[in-house]
Amino acid sequence: MARWKLKTPHYLMVPNTRWEYVENSRVNGRPERKLFDVPRYLHPEDPQDWNWKYDRDSGDIIVCYEGKGDPSGKDLVFTGNPTPDMEPLDEEAKEITTRTVRPMLMGVENERGYAGNVLEELSMKLAEAMTSNPSGSMEKLLETMNKMMEQNAMLIAALAAPKAEAGRRV
Repeated sequence: MARWKLKTPHYLMVPNTRWEYVENSRVNGRPERKLFDVPRYLHPEDPQDWNWKYDRDSGDIIVCYEGKGDPSGKDLVFTGNPTPDMEPLDEEAKEITTRTVRPMLMGVENERGYAGNVLEELSMKLAEAMTSNPSGSMEKLLETMNKMMEQNAMLIAALAAPKAEAGRRV
């Protein structure tokens, strides 16, 4: 087993936590949908986030890796490395935490800290996703514009040809 208890609020990558972005296409007017995997916000003091409830006023958020949780299936599966604010609950979790969290803390001496590093990485991913153009609509637009320019050039040549012939006759 590899299980951790959250001590502070976390944004964790939980499978099937997605955000849908919808934009109407300028070419055909139809909506274009894109799904992004996003982290899920979990707060240990929010009773709605508790997956282990002990009584009405107490509970915990216990997270684990796929296939490494409690057999009851209550544990929340996450991907990625554990953070310094996760309390390991078993020996395997302690070993993983020692191996992965120590290198993570090496760069925390800067003013942003660990949370700032994670936030910067997420904002860079968001900026990359917003600037990428996977639908190819820009290529379609350029292709259409090139065809229109070719047609305009042919029309201008056809209109200019009779005037040129008339000028030669004089």
